[in-house]
Amino acid sequence: MENIIDLLRLAKGQNASDLHLMVGSPPMLRINGSLGSVDGMPPLSPEEISEAFIQLTTPEQREEFQHTLELDFGYTLPGVGRLRCNVAQQR
Repeated sequence: MENIIDLLRLAKGQNASDLHLMVGSPPMLRINGSLGSVDGMPPLSPEEISEAFIQLTTPEQREEFQHTLELDFGYTLPGVGRLRCNVAQQR
């Protein structure tokens, strides 16, 4: 996977409202209500998802996630704006 920051910038550049990351699927963008995969991107591995999660979260947020297996948080990316992030893991 490309760096998560690059994917977020790509999403912004394509006016996507959402970026979906799921193990076993390529990154997906929601544009004008339709969900489609990012061209040329292979399915994501558990390690790639974990790396993206670590890049976007604080140690405290990761600890909270370990207890609840879900996390809602905000992330500010300079040049892009404030993003709302939701992470969940099946129990």
